[in-house]
Amino acid sequence: MAVRKVSVIASITLLTLIGISIDRQLFAQTTTPQFKEYKDQYGRFSIQVPKDWKIGSPDIKQDSIVILFDSNNADDVQLIIAASDRHTTISGADYEQVIKESNADTVALTPGARLIQSTDCTKYVIDGNKACNMIYTTTTGTYTQEEMNIDFQTGKQGVLITLTSSPDNFRKYVPVVEQMLNSMKVS
Repeated sequence: MAVRKVSVIASITLLTLIGISIDRQLFAQTTTPQFKEYKDQYGRFSIQVPKDWKIGSPDIKQDSIVILFDSNNADDVQLIIAASDRHTTISGADYEQVIKESNADTVALTPGARLIQSTDCTKYVIDGNKACNMIYTTTTGTYTQEEMNIDFQTGKQGVLITLTSSPDNFRKYVPVVEQMLNSMKVS
């Protein structure tokens, strides 16, 4: 009788593990997006974007560009990239300090803002450029959104990337955005 119980338990455990493995494979297959390349018409940057995302019309000024990438679904996730010419030279350490102070001011001066992750200048490297990121939420009435700002500079330009969504969708889309960041090439 004891052998039969062990055999039944082993069979149930094996079936459960097979089910978990199949679920993981199906989940991985359905959540890996197909990508397309977006190239800024002035050669400032290129980035791989999920094929089903909407690409907004770039707002082009004399020395800058801002463009919106939208998940184009009910998740309401937006990624904004702003790139502008650098008119001054600043060292990497000074740049990090400026970003840290600017990010602290953003959270302190934005009504309903709450810091989730203070400025970290070690997590991301975009096309060989060290980037600083910060995560915070803002609440207006009953609506809360989560935002991550990523700042970096190249020899020619300063770049700000902003990911915005509801807190539930934020964590879901961070891996997709990280794939996008890893694909980014800047001039």
